[in-house]
Amino acid sequence: MWADLSSGQTDQTTTYNYGTAKRVAAGDSKIATGYLLQKVTYPDDGVGDRGYVLYAYNAQGQVIWTEDQATNVLENFYDTAGRETARWMIMKSAIPWGSPTVSEDGISDRLGDGKFYAPCP
Repeated sequence: MWADLSSGQTDQTTTYNYGTAKRVAAGDSKIATGYLLQKVTYPDDGVGDRGYVLYAYNAQGQVIWTEDQATNVLENFYDTAGRETARWMIMKSAIPWGSPTVSEDGISDRLGDGKFYAPCP
């Protein structure tokens, strides 16, 4: 997608990349296809984020992993019938609204790896 801005401003382009490779590491798709969205690259937002979002899929083509511009990860989990059973947000940096310890809202550094995990509704 391309936006033609008025004169004197830089035009902006959003790029969509399709096609996934089957791999086994965390954040990799479990299916090889040419039609699933793998990456969206956005125009520079001036905030310092990296500018793209990555996606990974299970063998049924369901999104299992999304990494945003700030490198936070959203993981989706499904049962054998394909129904979503859980969703976790893994924040790679300090969470802005609380302590990195287990709290009543479920936010924690549950693996002791410096990443903050929060259940998503």
